[in-house]
Amino acid sequence: MHWPNAYQLMTIGISGILIVYPIRFYFKQDKETMDYIKVVMIVLWCLNFLLGFNQVFSFGGLLILFGWWLLIDSARYFSNNQLILSTISQKVYYGFIAISIGSIGFGSIFKIQHWPYANILFTLGVVLASILLIVDYFVRRKTKYV
Repeated sequence: MHWPNAYQLMTIGISGILIVYPIRFYFKQDKETMDYIKVVMIVLWCLNFLLGFNQVFSFGGLLILFGWWLLIDSARYFSNNQLILSTISQKVYYGFIAISIGSIGFGSIFKIQHWPYANILFTLGVVLASILLIVDYFVRRKTKYV
């Protein structure tokens, strides 16, 4: 069940990320603390894969950086952008977010446990999350995201 040439494709993709993201960071005008955290996290993740330094760059350190970035950036995103929906539509929207996160989480757990319906649950969560990302683009006011 392994894809042929999967390792080569991942190596090319991660090498591209390792090259392009620091260039993007270099040309960014206003750098904040979170920008430095992101570039360190991306570079360490890429080097972890490419060089096989699984023990040198600890997974816990990357997880802490990712958690810090997720909490700070997501809080800023939701506080700076406002939904263009009525209150009932907002509740339905946030309900879909909860369902998609729950489906992905439980689908992953079911998959680890080899329980039935894991693929359906995980696929449902990913499809709902992708629909929400598309809808999110159209239902938010376009304010400056700093």
